[in-house]
Formats: sequence, structure tokens, C-alpha cells
Amino acid sequence: MKSTILTDETLLKERSLVVEKLWQAIETGIFPLQKFSHVLKEHDLNCWLNFYRLFRPDDLGEFMEFLKQNANRAKKTLDEIDEYFSSESCEIIYGERHVQSWEWNTAAIPFSFSNFRDFGRFFEKSEIQFLWLSCLGEYSGLLAPETRTSKNSFIRKLQFRASDERLTEMSPRQLSSFVEDDRHRLMPCFTNIKVERIDHYTDSSVVTLLLDRRLILPTRAPINNLQEAEMKTYWRDSNTPHHIFKEPHIEKLRIVHKFDAAGKIVQWHWHYEDNDISELPISSPIDKLYQKIHLKITNFLNEHNEEKIERARRSPQIYQNEEFSRLFDTDPKLSTVSKAETFDKAQRPKSLVDKLS
Repeated sequence: MKSTILTDETLLKERSLVVEKLWQAIETGIFPLQKFSHVLKEHDLNCWLNFYRLFRPDDLGEFMEFLKQNANRAKKTLDEIDEYFSSESCEIIYGERHVQSWEWNTAAIPFSFSNFRDFGRFFEKSEIQFLWLSCLGEYSGLLAPETRTSKNSFIRKLQFRASDERLTEMSPRQLSSFVEDDRHRLMPCFTNIKVERIDHYTDSSVVTLLLDRRLILPTRAPINNLQEAEMKTYWRDSNTPHHIFKEPHIEKLRIVHKFDAAGKIVQWHWHYEDNDISELPISSPIDKLYQKIHLKITNFLNEHNEEKIERARRSPQIYQNEEFSRLFDTDPKLSTVSKAETFDKAQRPKSLVDKLS
């Protein structure tokens, strides 16, 4: 970064206040959801759903409620940080986007926007709702299988996904052969995101992020009880060819902010390491067309999952259970079926125990 360090105390104070408030909001409002995924599609929130189903079933309901709170907080934060960006125009190039389940990882080109409003619409639909609705939609089908439709099979094929309905019925040895199969979503990722430093220059302010993306996989040792399985940590690079490392692998992002005379952000570029993202060929008509198609497919899949969730809300498996009705935002109705009995029936733990014994 060939720029002169900012020494004007008044401007430095103003700039520092804006950048620090912006990133404090992002750290507390958006990162809590994003830390449970990798930018690669095979490490999305569905991986955590399957992880808890198999290895921590007693904690699954609490974890799903936790994800819901994080998704709601992220959407609220997106509205709040709008004030830091110019309302007229703001050039945004975002390369840290999640590859969606229907995309090839090699298609993960950065997306560009001419204002924060368009970026916010993309981020909410693609980076928040898509992740959360895909996970909740999958969970709804497990809890209320009678609400599934023939359309679900087509959607799974569109997303290169295999059925996970019977995962909890497999023996540990049988299951181990599927762990690294991308179609089964069994490799959850926990990403530590840290603001390493903030530097202010005369023409811009630069935030440096460190990303520690950790895959959590069961060891290959013989397992007799999934809930007692030991986990091992690996690291996976987000850049092609997406190597998996046994030793810590930290990625670095540099986010460049440029301001107008009023102190509003007019340029927001997300650079990987020392690569200048603005030099990438991402503004061609084909790239712009892909970005539009991406949004249309995202909206289609979000609507599909919303329909699945709405059907599940009408199921007694959901509305007769206090925990599930709270997760699915429906009024609980009295039932003689206890919460534990409903959960046991939905998750089929007896079948799993039989196979593990």
C-alpha cells in the first residue's frame, strides 16, 4: 500500500471514529453468524445441523435457536451500518462471498456494486438468509417429514446434495465413508475472524482481517458411540485449489475504505492478502449477467425454503412443541406429547442407539 500515513489529527479522529464504529458493529452483529461457515459451499450451516444430529443431539435445539438469533442480529446490523456509507454512490467489490450450494467453487468471482443499497440487498439475501433458511428448511423436513414434497428432490439435485435423512440410522463405520463426501455436508467449519489492525492513510483507511478457518472432523479411529467420537481440526484454504492443511493456516484480508468530503465511505474493496481486487476482470457483461443470475437463483431457493418452513409450521410436530414452535415462530398449542417425546420421534435416536450398541 503506497500511501502516506494520515497525520491530520482532526481528520484522523473523524476517520477513526467511523471505521471503529463500523467494524465494531460488524464484529458483534455479522461475524457471529459467519463464523459457522466457510466460503466454500461444502462447509455451510447444514454441516453444523448434521454435526449436532450425529454427535451432539441433546444440544441441537439450543444450537438452532442460537443460529436464528445470529441471523436476525446480522440482518439488523446490515441496516444499522448503512449510515456510514454514501447514499449517492459507493463502489463496493466483495470477494469474501459464500459459494452457494448450486455453484462450482471455481465460479466464486467477486461481486461488485455501485451503492450500499444494492450490496445490502445482496448480502441479506445471499450471505444471511440463504445460509440460515437452507439450514432451517432442512431441519423442518427432518422434524415434519410429512411436509416434504416431490420438489425437494429436484432442489437437492440442483444443489449437488445427497439425502441426509437417514444419517442417524447408519453405523459409525458406514458413516465414516461419507464424511469427506461434499454431497453429504459432514464437514463443519468454525472460522475465527479477527481485526488485526487498522491503518489510516491520506487517501484511505485499511482494516486488516485474519481468518482462521477450521474444519472439524471425527478421527478415523473405530467409533462405537458417535457422541463419544473424538474430533480433529484441519484448515482449508479458500483460494484455488483449496488445500486442506493439518497445521494452522491463516488467511488475511485487507479492506480498503475511501471517503468523501462528508466522511462517508465511497469505496469499499475487499482484497485478499496483497492482491488488488480492483484489477481482476470482474466487470465484463458476462460477469454482470452471472451476478444477476446468482441473485435470481438465490431468491428462488430462499422462497423454496420459506415454503418448506411454512408447511412445517402447520405440522403438529412443530406447533405442539414449545421449543420447536419458538424456533419456527408459531404459537404453541397444548399437547399431551412431551417435548422430549417429540424430539425423540423426530431424530430417531432409538434407531441410532440400536445400531451403535
